[in-house]
Parts: sequence; C-alpha cells; structure tokens
Amino acid sequence: MPTPSPILPWTAVPDMENFEMKENAETLKGLSSEKQELLVMEKEERYVFHGTAVDVDLLNPQQAIDTERGPDGDPAVFASPSTDFAIFHAIVNGKNFPEGIVSSSGATSHDDGSYELKFALPKNSLSLLSDTATGWVYVFDKKNFVQVEGRSAEYVSRVAVQPLQKIRVAKRDLPANIGVLAPRTDAHANAAMNKGSNP
Repeated sequence: MPTPSPILPWTAVPDMENFEMKENAETLKGLSSEKQELLVMEKEERYVFHGTAVDVDLLNPQQAIDTERGPDGDPAVFASPSTDFAIFHAIVNGKNFPEGIVSSSGATSHDDGSYELKFALPKNSLSLLSDTATGWVYVFDKKNFVQVEGRSAEYVSRVAVQPLQKIRVAKRDLPANIGVLAPRTDAHANAAMNKGSNP
C-alpha cells in the first residue's frame, strides 16, 4: 500500500512570483539576446512590432494584399503585439528567398482578446534558407497604433511612423511552430510568390 503524501503547512507553498521568474529565465535560456530583448518588451504589452527585410528610419503606409481577395483594407503600417509574427515576416521574404517564397501567416482571435498564431511554409523551405539570413523587427509605441476590429494580433497606423528601436533578427529567431503548406499548382501560387521586400 502506498504511503500517503504528507500534508504541508501553508508556509511550504512555493512563492509563485519567484517560481514564474525562474520559469521565464528557463524559457529564455538558449534564445538569442535579440529575441530575449523582444520577448521582454512583448511581455510589457506597451509595444507593437513590425518585421521587414529592409533597414529604414521611417515606415510609410503600404497597401496590404491578400493573395485570395486582393487589396486588404486601406494602406497602413501593420504591426502586431507578437514578436513571433514580426520575426516571421522579417526573415521570410524575397531578400532571404531570392527565388521567391509562398508563405502563410495569420492569427485566430478569441473572444477574451487572446489569439493563436499560425505560420506555414512549403516543405523543406527552411532548409533552403541560409543560416545567415537576417531581417529587422521595428518596435513601436502601441499608443500610436489602433487595433483592427476583431483581430487581436493586428494593429495599424494610417500615417508614417518612426520606430522607437530596430532589432536585427536571424533565422535562429524564427518561431518554432512553423507548419507545412500543402503544395499549390494553381495561378494563386504564382500570385503569392513574395519577390519584393516592401517595409
């Protein structure tokens, strides 16, 4: 017969605040210093992030294009409270895939304001990506952006914005949960090829 576990007095309950700090330190272990810095800022919930291949001092509103539906809303500078979303776009682009790349990224928003990110690339794409591939994540004050209605992970600015900070990221910083896109042979595959590098 197993020995029952002893009942511990309330003073033996672990300090959850210190436990959380230790857990966070373990989570950050092994990440680049750049990604660690971005994750610390993300946790503060005061910033939004934009990923791009180019190094510029000012981001101007651009027309977003949905490969299925065409133009997506008015021109804007798009940003996300998620560093992973920005990092994905900083690395997966025409600069780092000069032959072009079809990719998928998005978020499912929940009623409580949380969201689930989804990323996908064609099979073996990451093996074609150079280990020296880099890009930029721009950090903006969240107060200068407006959340898109019904999209917890998407914020926009309709005017040009200057980043508070620019952080160079690399292939090693990509999100771990990148799925595999099903092969496409239709005209949409050609339309979705990302050969440009607009900020």
